[in-house]
Amino acid sequence: MLRLEKKCRLLRVGLAAAVALLGATAEARRPDGELELTVVDAADGQPLAARLHLRDSRNRPASPDRTPEPWGVAPLGDHAYVDGAATLGLRRGAYRFDLDAGPEFRTQHGHFEIVRHAQDSKRVAMQRFANLADEGWAGADLATCRPKADLPLLQRAEQLAYTPTVTAEWRDGAWAPPELAERRRRDKDPAGATALWNDPRGVVWLVDPDGTRNIDELPTPAESSVAFMKAAREGGWRSVASITSRELPLWIAHELVDAVVVIDGWAESPAGAEAVQRGRQPDRLRFPGKQGPGRWRRALYESLTEAGVRLPPVALSGSGLTTEPIGSSRGYAFTESDLTADAWWDAADDLAMVVTNGPLLRPFIDGAPPGETFLLGADGTRTLSISLSLATRTKIDYLEIVKDGRVAHSVRLADFAAAGGKLPGVAFDAPGWLSVAAVAETQDHYELAMSAPWFVEGAASGRADTEARDQWLEALRAAKVDFGDTDPAAYAEAEVFWSSPAR
Repeated sequence: MLRLEKKCRLLRVGLAAAVALLGATAEARRPDGELELTVVDAADGQPLAARLHLRDSRNRPASPDRTPEPWGVAPLGDHAYVDGAATLGLRRGAYRFDLDAGPEFRTQHGHFEIVRHAQDSKRVAMQRFANLADEGWAGADLATCRPKADLPLLQRAEQLAYTPTVTAEWRDGAWAPPELAERRRRDKDPAGATALWNDPRGVVWLVDPDGTRNIDELPTPAESSVAFMKAAREGGWRSVASITSRELPLWIAHELVDAVVVIDGWAESPAGAEAVQRGRQPDRLRFPGKQGPGRWRRALYESLTEAGVRLPPVALSGSGLTTEPIGSSRGYAFTESDLTADAWWDAADDLAMVVTNGPLLRPFIDGAPPGETFLLGADGTRTLSISLSLATRTKIDYLEIVKDGRVAHSVRLADFAAAGGKLPGVAFDAPGWLSVAAVAETQDHYELAMSAPWFVEGAASGRADTEARDQWLEALRAAKVDFGDTDPAAYAEAEVFWSSPAR
């Protein structure tokens, strides 16, 4: 009896200690005060969805899921979204915030202080300086990995029309959901399977263009990447390849690539670091430092165009596979008014594209977006003049007009403004192409907006530079050393393709 009573006392003491500990934990997580944050469009005062980044007095991110009360919706890394309004329950102290409603609004910065028992409110009006959808440009981030239930909000907050969702990646001999903690909370609906194939031969995103396919319909990667990608095409997937993929010249020769990734937030993240190391490597002397990878991808795209290959450039963030915000790298297709996925791909097929990880560039020649073909005149010449609209939240260093793979004009933004927004004309006396780019003044990454090319053709054909084709032939042969045994016939056909004039 005595033993039982003693055991009961111990149990009561232990239970009381546990209750006290739980109370202390709850007390530790209880916010000292609250801030009611309201976000509106300055133009009409209507509630606006926006992305919130919050930092404390020590400049540490007050991550949404690590504060006393989780705040916002669709959290990822150091940010979450405010759908018009949110209550921030925080520890006392000073905070500063950045509110971002996509690249068409000015980022709003501010600060506030939480004191004990505070119940304050703050209203932030976001200033829009561009509206690309109204101008007929549809924004797309071609590889995201965010919960489908969150996508309508994310698209509104970032002004995106199209966000294919990665639902599968190839690992351990099977297609499986991406290996992420967030992925365990994703919707279980398998429809709309966009897949990531990350292999030493290259990186390919298989995009389901109409959102009707599921994981079970994905083809199994074969020993021959050509056979695999042919099966994907027959199944209705769009093949979007990293431009640094080692077997890219093989796939292009067999007409298996629908677009190439030129601005790649996923590749510049820790998640994509291994793939970057396995891909084609730049000359570190020509492409040094943190800007090197971005400048290298751009140079490869221009070399591909110079070789006579016409593929749309695209951009992706990999948001969810990384902690980058969705849309931080994006492509705009000129769809005029139809902002659907079908219209986006139709415009991309026509190369009516601009890619960016910052500036908003909308260029035209004679009213035509990128991808248009112009003919040389009867005298064998043609002069093209670009008109463009440019909006940016970071300082632009210069505008570049690229003709046949070389910079024809580099224009400082001050000179562009002084000229009334006019750019120099570009004269052609032979078939060729041109594109335009805006480069921002950044040191930690390559911030760029770049158009797809316009083309100038003669009576017979367009431009296809032999030296550029030889460079891609050399890249093919380098890949053949490591992978050629998987499909010798496919490699032999590709060598004929790159050794011959462009069709």
